[in-house]
Amino acid sequence: MFLKQDLSLIVTVVARGFSDKVMEAAKIAGAEGATIFTARGNGIHESDSILGVSIQPEKDVVLIVVHKSIRKKVMREICKNTGLNEEGKGLCFALPIDELGGVRHMANLVLSSKKRASNTATRIASAQSKSISQKSNEVKKEENKKEEKEKPDSSTEDKNDKEDKEISKDTEKSKA
Repeated sequence: MFLKQDLSLIVTVVARGFSDKVMEAAKIAGAEGATIFTARGNGIHESDSILGVSIQPEKDVVLIVVHKSIRKKVMREICKNTGLNEEGKGLCFALPIDELGGVRHMANLVLSSKKRASNTATRIASAQSKSISQKSNEVKKEENKKEEKEKPDSSTEDKNDKEDKEISKDTEKSKA
């Protein structure tokens, strides 16, 4: 299964032994895990030598896949907690990921977040529907109350009918 989501790969290069600090910071900011491997530095800060023997210090490279929405937060936390803003301490950068395969927990995370979003939308729609039907019922009740107030009392109607009949009988008798 390949994911086509807004994912980013955060790459952090630090001195050997500092990958734990990177991971602590990343997890605080919402990352779930990482891949860590050892590399050698070959920059201007790594060209030390002792007795004419070149020393190439080992580095830890930390690869972290995160959703684009938390990328900046994770990177800021890593830079803050590992001192990457100081010269020679390492670097941290992010790359966009077009597709991702082989990471089932990420697929589950994305699917469950979509499901949660769908369930939330369904709950909102249901609540709105209930609210509309409740308002509709309230309006109907008020209309019924108004109609009842406007309707003459049936006993009054019967009395009026009887009086009308008696008047018409009296009128007919007086004509005859």
